[in-house]
Amino acid sequence: MKSINWKRVALYALPLGLLAYASFGVWENLGSLRNRVDSSYALTTRNDEGFRLEMELGTFQSDLIQYVMDEGTISFDDVMLSFDLVWSRTQVLNDGSIYTAPRGQFEDGDLLLDLQKELHALDALLIDLKPGEIKKMNTIIRSVSSYRDRMVSVVNKMIQQRVDESNELRLALQHVVEGLDRMHTEFGLGVFLFVLLLTIETVKARRAEAKLKHREKRVRYLAEHDTLTGLGNRAYFNKSLGRMIDEAKQDEESVQLLLMDLDGFKDVNDSFGHPVGDELLKIVATRLNQCVRDGDELARLGGDEFGIIIGSPASAAQMMSKRIVETLAKPFSIDNKEIRISTSIGVASYPENAKTPETLMRDSDMALYDAKASGRNSYRFYKQSMKDALDKRKGLEVLLREALDKNQLEVHYQPQICLKTGQVLGVEALARWTHPERGFIPPSDFIPVAEHAGLIPQLGEWVFRQSCIDVVEWHNAGHHIRMSVNLSPLQLATANLADEILAILQETSARSEFITLELTETSMMKNTRQTKDTLTRLNKAGIRFAVDDFGTGYSNLGYLLHYPVSYLKIDRSFIMNIEASNEEQVMTRGIINLAHGLGLSVVAEGIETLEQSEILQEMQCQEGQGYFYGKPMSKLKILLYLEKMKSNVTLLSTGSRDVMKSA
Repeated sequence: MKSINWKRVALYALPLGLLAYASFGVWENLGSLRNRVDSSYALTTRNDEGFRLEMELGTFQSDLIQYVMDEGTISFDDVMLSFDLVWSRTQVLNDGSIYTAPRGQFEDGDLLLDLQKELHALDALLIDLKPGEIKKMNTIIRSVSSYRDRMVSVVNKMIQQRVDESNELRLALQHVVEGLDRMHTEFGLGVFLFVLLLTIETVKARRAEAKLKHREKRVRYLAEHDTLTGLGNRAYFNKSLGRMIDEAKQDEESVQLLLMDLDGFKDVNDSFGHPVGDELLKIVATRLNQCVRDGDELARLGGDEFGIIIGSPASAAQMMSKRIVETLAKPFSIDNKEIRISTSIGVASYPENAKTPETLMRDSDMALYDAKASGRNSYRFYKQSMKDALDKRKGLEVLLREALDKNQLEVHYQPQICLKTGQVLGVEALARWTHPERGFIPPSDFIPVAEHAGLIPQLGEWVFRQSCIDVVEWHNAGHHIRMSVNLSPLQLATANLADEILAILQETSARSEFITLELTETSMMKNTRQTKDTLTRLNKAGIRFAVDDFGTGYSNLGYLLHYPVSYLKIDRSFIMNIEASNEEQVMTRGIINLAHGLGLSVVAEGIETLEQSEILQEMQCQEGQGYFYGKPMSKLKILLYLEKMKSNVTLLSTGSRDVMKSA
């Protein structure tokens, strides 16, 4: 029997042992890394409770809105089911498990504990919730929205954390795989079993790496794309804008940025529901994709807002903007419904208008605002004058807030006259502003600022209260005239408007039968159920209503039969040429006959001549107002006017110019 050559064994065993020692070290590292990959992949592929909680909060909000708005698609049980899902998910996250993210990721657990307490408080509000309870719905939505916003922030942090972990694991795996590949090459076929083991481990490592890359790609895609339309989202858009500006800077070229949103999209959601609105956004995205070219970047920035970046001169941006406006103006067919919308586009150019992504976005947004303010369904290129106008508006907004706080505004009153007798029947209240330094600021300047800044409800409430105080004083002085106050669409959209108005009447002791609220046709057609309930309640309290600027709004006059309207106010555009235009006379006579047929009184606005007054009298128009009878006057001047008109009523009914001049 041959003796064992221990030297030869040692000669082969030593490198093999060293190889085995090194290999087992690599395998150990690889096994550890693979466990981390599996753990990371399990967390990101299972039903992640953190992500699902944020989604279920959104589902609960949507179900709640549809139920309260009584759209007929969501029942109370559906709302409670959505609420119970949110409750259960929050409890699971609070309790913690191997399938959920650690509580510490949710603001050290405070977010989940606070949300659980808030859900407990909301449970009592939901028990007796009924359709139409807008105020209670808004309270619940505000409460849930604050937690949803915080949850979105947490979810985004979790996504970023997982992207970072994926990058770290991918690099570590890459190093291990490279080591295994080197070992496989160096030893070749020398140790078949060993190579076979290495090959198996290499295959496993590559599968893990491929799985990790796929997951990383998926996470990155979700982080940068809109799930509804498949377009890039705002994060992707901002990154692309910075990249394209850097490239344009190097090549000394230009970049055009188009920002757009859909005109009337909110009306689509309100009229047809959010599912139809979502489908509309998908079709809009498809049409926009057909308008852009290779190399252009298209993204949905949120809601109904989209953005396009093109690396071309301004002329190309103009052609694309025109094509988009025409394309989106074509009707959309969804669920056998024909839907028409339009779009407004703002365009800014690098480097002509701005040098950075942030300023380019700002300039495009200002151009978009100008397009919407100019009538919508159009596009505008940024100009310096837009920024000047914005700065002016912001400055005026600051002064207006100060004026409201310091009670620097005043109410002027324009008389409304009985055309037959010359008697002053009422006045229309109009807000006026004389700034201590800037002097008189016309309503055409500060009313749009108030609307944009959300000050209309505050301004409208102040005007109504002051008007009630003044009309009570006039009544006590023996002038029993009515008070007409304009009601803006923003006020009419307020759920508790009726409560506010009735509270002011009680506070000032104003008699409701002497109060007339003037509304536009357009405002009456928005949120019709809430509007009808508000007007009906106020009318039962004795308040009357007038349709202001009649003839310039909706062609469907059926709404006059469904609202408690007492007056039609003919718009001044029909009166200004009534002496010379047969068409204006025919239109005006038609409005008057329509009103009389419905049992309504008619007030003609903008009367400036005796001839206009006489023509309107012949048409059986009962009342009128305009510069012929008197401009808007201060509280003191209108009181003197009322005293003087008492003695001039007889002369005025004869049409005396001298009497009107003296008045």
